[in-house]
Amino acid sequence: MVGLFLFILRCRTRNFIFKRKSANMFLHQKELTEKQFQIIFLLWNKVYPVAFHFDHWQDLKNYFISYTDHHHILYMNNKSIEGWWCDFIREDERWFTILVNNDLHKRGIGRSLVELGRKQHKSINGWVIETNELPKIEGDLYQSPMGFYLKMGFEKTKIHVETNSNIKTVKIRWVNK
Repeated sequence: MVGLFLFILRCRTRNFIFKRKSANMFLHQKELTEKQFQIIFLLWNKVYPVAFHFDHWQDLKNYFISYTDHHHILYMNNKSIEGWWCDFIREDERWFTILVNNDLHKRGIGRSLVELGRKQHKSINGWVIETNELPKIEGDLYQSPMGFYLKMGFEKTKIHVETNSNIKTVKIRWVNK
């Protein structure tokens, strides 16, 4: 059956692992190229509310390289980056961020990225925007993904942050039990 085979290929030169389902694949790597950062920058600004945008792709890169021990998973759809998971060390804890193209929500891509990313860790943390209906760049409104994370086994902590724009975020945590 077309599209149902799964293979893993290891490429020693860049520490890549491909998991492929037809033309879609998950690509694991320790570092991103400048081109990949540029594409993720565009995706970031499309997915997140305007208040969380970066002005330039280099700003996004500088933000993430300020942390250590990165692990990236790219969801590739016909050679285009449509999803991204990154976990890293910040303040002596493992943290993550995730993006999935708005047009591909509700297709299991986010679930797959979370499952692939967290399986290598005993625990992982993230920040979730709790405020709903924040404007995004294309005019649609951001909806909090909190329900998604709770279904994935994450728990809300008591640590909350409110930005200058009255946007509420909460720290979430997943622990492998």
